[in-house]
Amino acid sequence: MVIGPGTRLATLIGDPVGHSLSPAIHNAAYRIQGVDAVYLSVRVPIGQLRDAVVGLKAMGVMGINVTIPHKRSVVELLDEVRADAQAIGAVNTIVLKDDGNGSTRLIGENTDVSGFIAPLAPLRESIRDKSAVILGAGGAARAVLYACHTSLRPSKVTVVARKPARAQQMIDALAQYSPEKTVSVLPFDDARDAVAEAKLVVNTTPVGTYPGVHATPWMHVDSFRPGQIAYDVVYNPVETRFLRDAQSRGAAVLNGMEMLLAQASAAHTLWTGLRMPIDEVRETVLGQRRDQPA
Repeated sequence: MVIGPGTRLATLIGDPVGHSLSPAIHNAAYRIQGVDAVYLSVRVPIGQLRDAVVGLKAMGVMGINVTIPHKRSVVELLDEVRADAQAIGAVNTIVLKDDGNGSTRLIGENTDVSGFIAPLAPLRESIRDKSAVILGAGGAARAVLYACHTSLRPSKVTVVARKPARAQQMIDALAQYSPEKTVSVLPFDDARDAVAEAKLVVNTTPVGTYPGVHATPWMHVDSFRPGQIAYDVVYNPVETRFLRDAQSRGAAVLNGMEMLLAQASAAHTLWTGLRMPIDEVRETVLGQRRDQPA
């Protein structure tokens, strides 16, 4: 990569950011497509978010990705927030747009929803009017529940959570997108039947993420069955214990790497106008990971 006076900058801001694969993904896309840009991750502590956003805007960066803990708090710093991001209450992508009068507008997007849906594209019809289970009630669960309401349209959704009150708050916040009110909450101990009956089971918790690779959010392996789809938003490792358990019982599986690539692809298009060559980028990024020492 040759960095020159015309090289554009895209960034990820959050804390921590050292674990992120976003730089590898975006920089691979820039190399493959000949985009004169570089993507860097920047640690921004909570108290410095406003300064960071103002500074990046002044620098005229190409685009900004936002990760924890800033995805909600960054909203108040933006000039406009798109519909998906408004509904979820979180922004993970910022587009800088010239307003035609010499000023730059900051537009907040959320690519979590499209990123989650994209790998399910060949399976969407099989999910419609069937039941779905979401494990967890955090930020990722909110995006998944919104995707269920607005795109996948299962007959019912069960949110399985350790804190049912928190899950109910999430459900209530998104209730306007589900006029049928077909969402319920169960604690983990009472969810075996719901998981066994579900067509789609999604893990939105961080359980199973490196280095805790032997953990799983769902211990009842016998709940999985052929015909199900098990989807884990965790991308490191690519094959989690949750997915291995589901696959061992005949379920189809989708890993978090595909969601991450689809999220990145959506941001890439917003910033460059180009479609990310996902297959080539995936091969490059996974190859880099295999080459890294353990």
